[in-house]
Amino acid sequence: MLTVDVPKGRGGVRPGSHLNLADRVVYAAAVAAALPFLQTPLRWAQGTVDYAYQLLRQPRGAAWFRDKFPSWSQFREASLRQVQEADVPAPLVELLATCLYRWANPLTRGIPQGQSASDVLAKVYLNSVDRNLRAMGYVHVRYVDDFRVFCRDRVQAKKALLDLTGLLRQRGLILQAAKSELLRADQARNRIEGVLPTLNNLSKRFDQALSEDKREMSKEKD
Repeated sequence: MLTVDVPKGRGGVRPGSHLNLADRVVYAAAVAAALPFLQTPLRWAQGTVDYAYQLLRQPRGAAWFRDKFPSWSQFREASLRQVQEADVPAPLVELLATCLYRWANPLTRGIPQGQSASDVLAKVYLNSVDRNLRAMGYVHVRYVDDFRVFCRDRVQAKKALLDLTGLLRQRGLILQAAKSELLRADQARNRIEGVLPTLNNLSKRFDQALSEDKREMSKEKD
């Protein structure tokens, strides 16, 4: 494992681990072997709460996820509409724990980035947070570690922020205060939609211009 400096915002850096090929193979193989045991406890949240990297019901070889591109769109649409661990065999758990602890140096925590196996383990790790938020009566959706909780008023929103902070702390995670905010419905709608309305408008104008060009070409032929 090679430790490298990963650029962060505002000129900062954080240490990251670059896995060699042998480590990647072991990591992927271990999670692939555990995947059948993870399907049932994770299925409840797929496409309802958890919109990142939707698991195939029957993974085939290296294909563990459905097409990744529609997932963000579904996450956005679900957000707009709203304006337990698995019994994995002990040897697999021990192998993964040994690998992850070794790779996490010098931070002693975290999982390798850019690996499909890590996407699966992230689902497992945050599954209890999703369940507890639902049990508390909150309506929320999540994309990897991006939580959106939909509340009736500002008081409930502040309580949701405190509850989510507590649930994440129980998992050894810290809510990023700089990235957390309370938004009114209109503000949230604008933030969620982002540049999509502009892109849709440009697409319509392009289609219209293309149709006009075709009509002109047809007239010239006549």
